[in-house]
Amino acid sequence: ALLAPERRRFAGIIVDIIFDHFLTVHWERYSQQDLTEFISEIYQTLTSHPDWLTPDLLAILPRMQKENWLHSYSTLDGLELTFQRIAHRSPRTVAVKQALEDLNAHYQSFENTFHHFFPDVIEKSAELLKEPLLPWQDQ
Repeated sequence: ALLAPERRRFAGIIVDIIFDHFLTVHWERYSQQDLTEFISEIYQTLTSHPDWLTPDLLAILPRMQKENWLHSYSTLDGLELTFQRIAHRSPRTVAVKQALEDLNAHYQSFENTFHHFFPDVIEKSAELLKEPLLPWQDQ
């Protein structure tokens, strides 16, 4: 509901990126690991496991790493650039280009929603990590 009607069909993508922004902004609240160190580990993991990646992600990974896209989510300028990149992928996604307008108009509401939502993500992730990877495996 915080997104303009023309962007609501892309709500999953837009909210994911906006929540990435709040995670980087409030990183210390949710992790004891340094954000720069964590991002470096993510890039290293992606680089070390190209078989995990789609061909498109594999092709852009060097640029993503060089321009440090994951860290760029911490700034509004970085988010704007991210939304522009998505908008240029296809004529269907052009509405995403203006998603920063929605964030700016409802920044506090998005932030509050993130802080309400993210502890649930942490809790559910912890539960899933306790489960066996395959149904027949013992813990």
